[in-house]
Amino acid sequence: MPFKLSLRWYGDIVNHPRFLDGFINSLELGVAAALLATLVGASAAIALARRHIPGSDAIALLLLLPIMIPSVIIGMALLQFFNRLYITSAYATLLIAHIIITLPYVVRTVTASLHVMPRGLEWAGANLGANPWRVIWHVVLPNILPGLIGGLIFAFVVSFDTVTVSIFLLKPSLIPLPVRLYDFVQTGVSPVLAAVSTLLILFTTASVYIAERIAGLAVVFGSQQSSDPRMLTSTMGRS
Repeated sequence: MPFKLSLRWYGDIVNHPRFLDGFINSLELGVAAALLATLVGASAAIALARRHIPGSDAIALLLLLPIMIPSVIIGMALLQFFNRLYITSAYATLLIAHIIITLPYVVRTVTASLHVMPRGLEWAGANLGANPWRVIWHVVLPNILPGLIGGLIFAFVVSFDTVTVSIFLLKPSLIPLPVRLYDFVQTGVSPVLAAVSTLLILFTTASVYIAERIAGLAVVFGSQQSSDPRMLTSTMGRS
């Protein structure tokens, strides 16, 4: 039987509303988590890098812990934590969990950007009469913008693709696309699954490529410095 290329399975995706709903859920959740993680992570990175805070090394290590702890443990711990607090909202629990697991990527990219930014620019702004908030807004943020955008994109990609943490916290009313794919595999194998997976891979690859063009993977993953998270904490304190 001759081999034939066909795109019919991509068109057949529209006949599976579960995938479309999952994509929308993942998109909304990923955007919200990435924006909030960028806000919190950038603020924490600037404070730790530019202020003398007691216990800054311990705080920096705490912010980077989610990339060192297995996702299964994080998911189980958050499930128990939310149950103790009687938080039952699927969106709230998933959003908080996704912020936690994406925060280290934002902290890392912003810290790397702050490390390569000349401190003389901030001193010049202060000498010209700008208060600390104006220095941050008009000097620091424009110079670390590539790191901010790169961290935002990476946070979105991690949130969009995560399965392990989400599977502990989801509700039937809110199921992200990766979990939909995982459930679909349990019930059978279909070419539609391969089509959706291919689109998901292309989507993720495009996002990572954009982040690399904006921030540079060398800065994001710290090839200019040690990639050991324990060394990153000391770097944050010395920046």
